[in-house]
Amino acid sequence: MSRRRRSSNGKHKNSKTNHSKNRPFIIGKQIYKSFMGNQSRVMGIIFVMILLYLSAFFLVYLTKEKVDIHEVTEGAISTNNTYTGLILRNEKIYYTDYSGNINYFIREGERVGVESVVYTIDETGRVASMIESMNASEQSMSESNQGIVRNTLSSYKTARTPENFYELYNLSEKLNQVIADSVNENIVANLDTMIADTGSQQYFNYVRSTATGLISYMVDGYEELTLDQITEEMFDKGTYTKNNLRKTNLVAESDPVYKLITSEDWKIVIPLTNEAIEEQRLNERKTVAIRFINEDITTNANFTIAPVNGQTYGVLSLNKYMIQYCSERFVDIELITSETAGLKIPISSIVEKECYTIPAVYALDANTNRVQFNIIHYSEGETTPSEEYITVFALKDDLYYISKNDISPGDVIVYSPDAAPQSANYSTKVGTISEESEDLIEEMYRIEKIDLLTGVYSVDKGYAVFKNIDIIEQNTEYAICSDSTRFGLSAYDHIVLDGTKVEENQIIY
Repeated sequence: MSRRRRSSNGKHKNSKTNHSKNRPFIIGKQIYKSFMGNQSRVMGIIFVMILLYLSAFFLVYLTKEKVDIHEVTEGAISTNNTYTGLILRNEKIYYTDYSGNINYFIREGERVGVESVVYTIDETGRVASMIESMNASEQSMSESNQGIVRNTLSSYKTARTPENFYELYNLSEKLNQVIADSVNENIVANLDTMIADTGSQQYFNYVRSTATGLISYMVDGYEELTLDQITEEMFDKGTYTKNNLRKTNLVAESDPVYKLITSEDWKIVIPLTNEAIEEQRLNERKTVAIRFINEDITTNANFTIAPVNGQTYGVLSLNKYMIQYCSERFVDIELITSETAGLKIPISSIVEKECYTIPAVYALDANTNRVQFNIIHYSEGETTPSEEYITVFALKDDLYYISKNDISPGDVIVYSPDAAPQSANYSTKVGTISEESEDLIEEMYRIEKIDLLTGVYSVDKGYAVFKNIDIIEQNTEYAICSDSTRFGLSAYDHIVLDGTKVEENQIIY
């Protein structure tokens, strides 16, 4: 009995001893659980805060007006003198002596020699039926014709604008001509066999060229037009029409069938005003540089001014590139009467900014685009003198242009005659003062005068910084600016494309 009690007491005693030994472990475990619980809550709060921040960031990004950036490059522009010219050339329409189905063998703009077969006439229609069957079957296109298709599409894509949508119809005609030429190549290879099979040798006529020149199938009634017959109404594209002779499969005797351009010499006639003649000094010119706008080809042309029927025209004479325009009566060109090089900046980037002006003689020191002044600030009746470096936008006519954000109206700049000459760069960065002019300088200059400064917003620092520019030349799209403007731009700087959409110091990215 006593043994059991001892045993029981011993067991209880051991249990108490073990519990005492495990207490630190238990407490530590509780603390760990509590710590981990608190840590999880803290991590959860941090995660929610990050999530809210990212959500706000993306919301601002999505709702914020996008700012387009433009890289400044060196370039040139010509004075904007764009004209639509009317083409005059040596051309003659040829008429057929037969009636029947016509089939052409020379593509548009291709050169032919004397005795070259231009077309055939099938008077019975038997060969035409076989040709029609051949056209209906699948045929492959030669590599040369595939190249023509690619070049035609590429040229159209380059020149396409909303204003010349009518060129889409010209594209359709050109592609149809290439397809027809490809079909004709296959026909020629089998023509003799088809004639023999139909027994049409007597009624099948080969028509050959009687002169050398470029073939064209576009006729418009201006083929015999001369300079003295030109009128102002002829330049209206809205009333102009031309006929593609290749669209006709059946012809009658005396119908027009093709046109032959017999000379590489050609003329472009443009309407001129007295203002344009004076502004571009065209009376003084015997030659002028021109650019074909759609093809971006630049060349020189002989130039004369001709008064015709009460109007004044410029006549450009050329002896090359005519083949590119043998199907056209009108061509868009640009007269390059002057060309200016420098930093090329979009007109949309340029803004005018109000700035305070301070005479340069009041500067103590100049360090790049920061200039030191002795300033007295006035605020609520108290004055605070200080020597400060202020960012300047420009130095023009001995005046520094200062941002209205960096100084307040009514502040005073104090003239310090002993401080300025001590600067090593004073003579080049600030200016020099003669003894006579120094007597005329007022001791204090009050900030109040405002002037406009032309410039753009640079974003290379991640926020909008105003930079002044000196415009040398401009047209409706671009301005050419000096690349040596002090405190200005350099090539490859990045600027805001639309300067009206940002403000100074606005965060861009």
